Amino acid sequence: MKKLCILLLTLALIALFSGGAFCEEEGIPEEGTVEPVEIDLLTGNIDQVSSDMIVIDDMSYRFDGKTAYFAINGALASKSILSPGKFIGYLHEEGLLTEVRLMTPEEDEKRPERVRTGGKSSPGEVYQEGGVWKN
Repeated sequence: MKKLCILLLTLALIALFSGGAFCEEEGIPEEGTVEPVEIDLLTGNIDQVSSDMIVIDDMSYRFDGKTAYFAINGALASKSILSPGKFIGYLHEEGLLTEVRLMTPEEDEKRPERVRTGGKSSPGEVYQEGGVWKN
């Protein structure tokens, strides 16, 4: 019994002082990893793409090294998947894209309909969910 207590205490101390080394590291997923679609994505068609900016429905946005790109199947991809005419879902913070997902218009129709009052989610946002308008 004494040996079992010592073993359990030793394991507890290792787990305590390892700082979560047994847990998987968080961060940007590897290319090819499938991520779920966010419900609060803005959607639009790409008008133009350059090395550091994109125009979506006549609005320009910037890219940076932290922008995440996802293919239609949800797999992590590179910026090269973007081209004029493609339908996308996206998130941004003050004009800087944080996430871009290739989508089909059919996918967008499955999401709750939303009417935005500004360029991004805000306290004054009005949206329809289950046939009821909410803000």
